[in-house]
Amino acid sequence: MTIYVVTSGEYSEYGINRVFLDKEKAEIYCALCNGDASPYKPGFSNAQIETYESSDDDIQGNIDIQYQYMVHEESNEPSKEYYNVFRMHPKNENRIIPSPFGKRLKALVYLTREDPELAFKIGKDMIARYKAEQEGL
Repeated sequence: MTIYVVTSGEYSEYGINRVFLDKEKAEIYCALCNGDASPYKPGFSNAQIETYESSDDDIQGNIDIQYQYMVHEESNEPSKEYYNVFRMHPKNENRIIPSPFGKRLKALVYLTREDPELAFKIGKDMIARYKAEQEGL
């Protein structure tokens, strides 16, 4: 998709005035900035149109947004720690983290879609399974 960026200025004064998806709207805005559209208004800017191709559709490879939730043993809801864009990686598998200072457990749950309720259910199930394994059940 082509985008039209109206810019003005030079060096440290250079900046983006507006961004358009429609070339005609960009041309009208640029003419208004330069005073070309009115015989009563002298030009005050050196506005120009720069054309760029967006890369929205050009994402390469198997890349997903993946959300990380942390579910605490005593918690009633998960906390979303962060999300990141990356290739799927084995290090980002759901796992239990035992606390070194006590009996609290945390579950890290990774989802490719934002769904706090599902993350909470998966985390609570992981904690229950881990506790059962520790007790030999």
